[in-house]
Amino acid sequence: MEEERWCWLVRVSWALESKSEMVVERIDERPLAKASCAGGDCKFPLESCELTKPPPNSGPVTVEILLSFSGISMETSGRNKKVQIKKRSSTIKSNQIIRSCSSTTNAFVVADDEKYGNKQIISITPRLYDYILTNVREPEILRQLREETASMRGSQMQVSPDQAQLLAMLVQILGAERCIELGVYTGYSSLAVALALPDSGLLVACERDARCLEVAKKYYDRAKVSHKVKVKHGLAADILKSLILNGEACSYDFAFVDAEKRMNQEYYELLLQLVRVGGVIVIDNVLWHGKVADPLVNDAKTASIRSFNKSLVEDQRVSISMWVLSSKEINFPYPLGLTLLHMVFSSVLCFIVTKVFKIIKIEEGMTPEVYATSVVPIGAMFAMTLWLGNTAYLYISVAFAQMLKAIMPVAVFILGVAAGLEVMSCRMLLIMSVISLGVLVASIGEIHINWVGVVYQMGGVVGEALRLIFMEIFVKRKGLKLNPVSVMYYVSPFSALCLFIPWIFLEKPKMDASGTWNFPPLVLALNSLCTFALNLSVFLVITHTSALTIRVAGVVKDWVVVLLSALLFADTKLTLINLLGYAIAIAGVAAYNNSKLKKEATGRGTEATGRTTDDTENAAESVPLTTYLDPNK
Repeated sequence: MEEERWCWLVRVSWALESKSEMVVERIDERPLAKASCAGGDCKFPLESCELTKPPPNSGPVTVEILLSFSGISMETSGRNKKVQIKKRSSTIKSNQIIRSCSSTTNAFVVADDEKYGNKQIISITPRLYDYILTNVREPEILRQLREETASMRGSQMQVSPDQAQLLAMLVQILGAERCIELGVYTGYSSLAVALALPDSGLLVACERDARCLEVAKKYYDRAKVSHKVKVKHGLAADILKSLILNGEACSYDFAFVDAEKRMNQEYYELLLQLVRVGGVIVIDNVLWHGKVADPLVNDAKTASIRSFNKSLVEDQRVSISMWVLSSKEINFPYPLGLTLLHMVFSSVLCFIVTKVFKIIKIEEGMTPEVYATSVVPIGAMFAMTLWLGNTAYLYISVAFAQMLKAIMPVAVFILGVAAGLEVMSCRMLLIMSVISLGVLVASIGEIHINWVGVVYQMGGVVGEALRLIFMEIFVKRKGLKLNPVSVMYYVSPFSALCLFIPWIFLEKPKMDASGTWNFPPLVLALNSLCTFALNLSVFLVITHTSALTIRVAGVVKDWVVVLLSALLFADTKLTLINLLGYAIAIAGVAAYNNSKLKKEATGRGTEATGRTTDDTENAAESVPLTTYLDPNK
């Protein structure tokens, strides 16, 4: 005979404390039929959140909650207690009175493969990170420094308040008196460490950027810890070597490394000589936004970190712990997804601008035959350009990618000759040779060249060259001249389709697995809006200026992109050879533009509106909505 059971209806609240805990709150109780077992093992369906009511006056009971989304097994003592993760289970003993609790949250993920044992992955969602930040002890002086740094170049390099709090706590637990920090930036982490040191303590703060050091020293003075901090301006490796030569080996208790990632191995070996036995070395960014676990990411920096992590695991001289703290940056390493979003966004906006508000008129003359023979290949090449070009930014810097793009006229000329649109001449061969030489010199000057990124970028260049060739054939043979908005109106939907197909198979599974769907929609919407506004502005410039202005502005734009990327992205290192090679290539591009303008002036003339046929090519040239991606930041 089955025993009658009563159940609690409960509410489960997630992430209320930083120790990965839940709180089970009793809401209601009601009878529940068929909730008991005669004996043996019982398997319960994963349904509503209900716990079986214990016998009256029975005292605390142990219950387990099965979560259908991951198979996590919980246990608690009492009725309204905090629930700790215990183990994975799908079969429950009858004496462990239970009902199942289903949930859609992704706060916890437990690997299904038994080889991973009991390991958990906690997703740092924006809500959870905000919660963490509201429970951090941040002195007022640190808050002021953090806010000032937020407006500076490279502010993403600053550690977060919870990270700084951990560093300070480690220093206090160790009873450290002598510390080293490599990569001070504006001094947030070093100030936190200095505040945790005793009055007689010492922190050697190493930074190569003099401007950042001035900010750090200002806050050291304000916090009255300047007497604890010895500032060292220069390369971190050189400073460490000088400390060793100065007889300071084994005299430091704690070290924090947040400097050039590709130098981690050298920093580590030098610090092993300086930090005493029993001391602690903390190294930032060893997970590198998760890219170390992605076999498709093999840029120089990621490969270096991956190699360093492996060497740490194999190094028996030290005890190690790899710890996820927080991720405060927008990391969206999905070039297909991003460019697909851009194309969909452009398609919708073009429709609204041309059909709903009728701000811009779409030229007539587009037929199904013209669309199939001209727009389809243009859209396919456009998609190829966006996909490969944006993927290249996962492997190479924005500046180096821009330098490689300088070879575009060479690709266009070669394909133009093959298509019968260009005529081979000694002058053009000389110009193409100059451009190629410049790109070659710029490539030689690249400190950490990644050939995977180069191949992707060159693929994007070929795709763009083919698109321009198809566009010229379209203009010359079909007789249609389209402004950029018209081009986007016709091309964007088909490009989106071309991007959607590989995205479904290549990136969507990865996004599903990593939970990347929780990206900030406002940021990506603004990103897409900027790309659309860029192309619209080009349309206005073309309408009110000449082809010469467009070409000169294009050369200036290229230089601005290279220089700004070097200023904005801390991992971009330009050398004199880089700049020399790029200057040679740009000189060749200028000669090419000049040659094209002379050809237009003598061969075709200028239309009454002041626009030449080749302006349409420039219009097409402005269409790509390529967004410069940097996943390291």
